[in-house]
Amino acid sequence: MTRLIAICGGIGAGKSVVSRILRSWGYEVYDTDFEARLIMDSDAQIQACIAEKICREAIVAGNIDRRRLAEEVFKDKRKLLALNEIVHGAVIRNMTTRLRTEVDRIAFVETAIPRSSGLIDYVDAVWLVEAPIDIRINRVIQRNGLSTSQVEDRIKAQKLDETPEPSKPYTIIINDGIHAVLPQLETALAEASNHLSINRTK
Repeated sequence: MTRLIAICGGIGAGKSVVSRILRSWGYEVYDTDFEARLIMDSDAQIQACIAEKICREAIVAGNIDRRRLAEEVFKDKRKLLALNEIVHGAVIRNMTTRLRTEVDRIAFVETAIPRSSGLIDYVDAVWLVEAPIDIRINRVIQRNGLSTSQVEDRIKAQKLDETPEPSKPYTIIINDGIHAVLPQLETALAEASNHLSINRTK
């Protein structure tokens, strides 16, 4: 059975760096943000729900205006919760179909919001990627061109999901530009492989 590990951490923490390394090592990583975009762009019913419950202006000619949608949900917690309800059920169904197999292996799912999305219930362990707040803010400003206040709004909205989940085994990966990431991943993978071997013999 697949051992599914969540790669978590708030915006700018460096989850994508970890995911890229794991893919280069041959592991499958399900990117929830990317898959959610595909689902939203292709599902007219989801778009209709977003227009009705969150923001009509976020739907333009059958496409999602992501900047407009983000502006709405990250300044209004109720709208963010509504978006999660609309989108994440579809993402979870897609993810479990793709990743949950009878083959003994390790696979990963990248998500900033494991609790809010409900994904925490579908994974066996959590890798929490961390970096200091100032580094995270600078990374996102340079990458996305957002203002400091916009990044801070996103960090605040994701705060609950950045704390370790006590019901799941978790590992902290420090990605601050000082601590080497590769040795941390090698150690974490060795531990995950050990868990997989133990479960296989049960």
